[in-house]
Amino acid sequence: MSVLTLRIDKEFLKKLDSLSRARGTNRSALVKEFLEKALEQEGLLVDQATVAMKKGKKPDVEIDWEAIDKELERSVPFFKSVEEAMAYSRKRIWKKG
Repeated sequence: MSVLTLRIDKEFLKKLDSLSRARGTNRSALVKEFLEKALEQEGLLVDQATVAMKKGKKPDVEIDWEAIDKELERSVPFFKSVEEAMAYSRKRIWKKG
């Protein structure tokens, strides 16, 4: 099993410890549970949006564009340009799934 290191502030850690004690579990198990639920929910939203778009309908998903803009401002692009990304994509060997 892999290890994930996470930096959080003291107040958040206190809340996490309090909840883990109340549930009779440890921090790691609690964080893993939350991440699994979040990933599952995110996957369901993507699936719903994909099905709706295939049917030519608007997805029944609320999108927080401000949060996306903020995340994009903080992120660092892997490729310096669209052309560089496309060149990489063209070189990649695609497998049929």
